Amino acid sequence: MSAQFPEEIQIEMVQRYQNGESARKIAESLGLHVTSVTRVLKRRGVKIRRCAGENHHQWKGGRIDKGDGYIGIWKPEHPRADKQGYVFEHTLVMEQMLGRLPKEGEQIHHINGDKKDNRPENLYLCKGSKEHKIAHWSVEWLLKDLIDSGVIGFKDGKYCLTEEFQKVRKHFQAGNSVTVNVIYEIAKQMEVEQHGNVSEG
Repeated sequence: MSAQFPEEIQIEMVQRYQNGESARKIAESLGLHVTSVTRVLKRRGVKIRRCAGENHHQWKGGRIDKGDGYIGIWKPEHPRADKQGYVFEHTLVMEQMLGRLPKEGEQIHHINGDKKDNRPENLYLCKGSKEHKIAHWSVEWLLKDLIDSGVIGFKDGKYCLTEEFQKVRKHFQAGNSVTVNVIYEIAKQMEVEQHGNVSEG
């Protein structure tokens, strides 16, 4: 109950809040929970401001995971801001790249499939939903070729890189050149490991 706080503390809360300070900051300075401060304010007839942005007790710097895989940035004044005041980060990055907002119908594609990776080099502006769908479908079209060529396998209910390809990739990442002969030798080594000695054809 608000009666537990001395009158002078309650008056201080009201004055500070009416002067623009947030309930959260008032509560922190007095060593109280924010609900204790808002309860006092309400009982004294003070209209509570909409708790958003830096004034919100769960404020985390204005960059959030929107729950659908995308990142939201706090920009309530932006024309693309949602009801909570957040704009998709990829929209802001593309706006900076283009020098304008994406037009109605234009869609932004994440090249590597990671919706949280909003680096400019990972974003591609599609002219419309058809082009965006084709970008996604093209990965599925490539999947068969990647499986047939031994780059991707399917194990325990999910797709993964094959052991053969991982060996080639490690060789490349070590700074070595990857030639047809190197790939042949790695493949031959894998076959020996799986089936014993292999005679030269």
